Amino acid sequence: MAAMSEPERGRRAERKRVTRAALHRAALEIAHDEGVAAATVERVAERAGVSPRTFFNYFATKDDALSGVDPDLPAALAQALRERPQDEPLRDSLRAVLVERMATATREPQMWRMRAVVARESPSISVAVLGAGAQTARALADAAYAREGVDPADDIAPAVAVFTALGAVRAAIWTYGQRGFEGEIEPLVRECFEISGL
Repeated sequence: MAAMSEPERGRRAERKRVTRAALHRAALEIAHDEGVAAATVERVAERAGVSPRTFFNYFATKDDALSGVDPDLPAALAQALRERPQDEPLRDSLRAVLVERMATATREPQMWRMRAVVARESPSISVAVLGAGAQTARALADAAYAREGVDPADDIAPAVAVFTALGAVRAAIWTYGQRGFEGEIEPLVRECFEISGL
């Protein structure tokens, strides 16, 4: 079997992104309009135009689909951190990676609103988000330590930078919700980074 060309890989990745987004949207719309119990795998898959089997290629559980947890995100953020200039201070690299991610994550405020309503009805969605956050923290911390060339047992600074950066993002998301998910989140993320000293 021949290796995929770069354009083919790009098209495949885009199809995966579109399918994942369609499943997430379908799950949220059903749960928002009819309740979480109505958002079965079968109904979500049908609304997204895929088979239930395909659903499980993208999400392990219904709660993952409702939360929008992307299992590729921790690795993608870690890779983005590794690709930043080596001479750039870690805090600046973290800021650049996370601001860029949040700028692309909030293009659809209605999705954020629906997710907030559904999460209030189903605490297990919040648990899925927290689990994904823990995986992201681990991946970023591993990348930060590798980048800095220090041992976690000997130097706490990279861990402090990573967890402070992620705390700033969480504060920005919380504030964004308090403002009704209106406008862009990027300025809030930048403000939270400034306040945190990153």
